[in-house]
Amino acid sequence: GKVFLPGNGPLDVSGKTLEWARQHILKMVAETFVGVHADLRILRLRSFRVYVTGYVKNPGGVQASSASRASEALAEAEIQDVGSRRNVIVRHRDGTAAPVDLGLFESLGRQDLNPTLVDGDVLEVPRAMEWLHVTGAVGGQGKYEFSPRDSLTTLIRLSGGLLPSAIA
Repeated sequence: GKVFLPGNGPLDVSGKTLEWARQHILKMVAETFVGVHADLRILRLRSFRVYVTGYVKNPGGVQASSASRASEALAEAEIQDVGSRRNVIVRHRDGTAAPVDLGLFESLGRQDLNPTLVDGDVLEVPRAMEWLHVTGAVGGQGKYEFSPRDSLTTLIRLSGGLLPSAIA
């Protein structure tokens, strides 16, 4: 949160980027200590707790850092068999929310549906309620959880895409 150097007042670095802090601290060092060369690095990310609620085996607090993603906290909390993997919500302390869709993240690599976590986040895992059955010339016929954001294209991608034998 704050950096103290002898001969200078405190410098508030809370919420600042590493680059911002590096520039300002090195400037303070250069102005205060002639001929001294310094560097600034992060040795360890600050950890904090996020909370996982709903249909998980281990509800409650989970350790996270600014590099942690929702999928990691959900893996630690272990989603129950009846829990949704596609309609999870991350509620932030500021009142905003973000969707988490592990199905699209895992099958298509959609990082936007596996957001990074911030201090005070609460991940809500609802019960999986709606399902679709995909059959036909697709890579993986079967039962897939429905998300209100789904389109026909999304479902085809989730099921492994169209096979060459599919009629366009």
